[in-house]
Amino acid sequence: LAPVATIANILDAIHKSPDSPFHLSEDAEVTIEMDPGTFTTDKLRALKDMGINRISLGVQSFDDHLLETIGRVHRRRDIDDALRSLQEVFG
Repeated sequence: LAPVATIANILDAIHKSPDSPFHLSEDAEVTIEMDPGTFTTDKLRALKDMGINRISLGVQSFDDHLLETIGRVHRRRDIDDALRSLQEVFG
C-alpha cells in the first residue's frame, strides 16, 4: 500500500486542482484495494478521514495451506484481524 501521504496527494490533485479532469460528487464511492496484514487501524482512520469510503480487501482464500501454496503472505488470522479493523473504522 502506498504511504498515506502519497494517497492524500493523489486525492488532493483529484479534488482540489482546478485543472483536474475529475469532478466527484459529494456522495461518490472512493475505493482503495488493500491486502490483509498490510495496514493498521490508524492507517484506516487516516484513509477514511481523507475521503476513502470503501475498501476492497484482497482475500483469495481463508485456507492457510492454500494461501501459502498460491504465494500469499497473509494467513487466516491476518484476514480476521483486517476484518475487525475494518468493522471498527468503517462500521
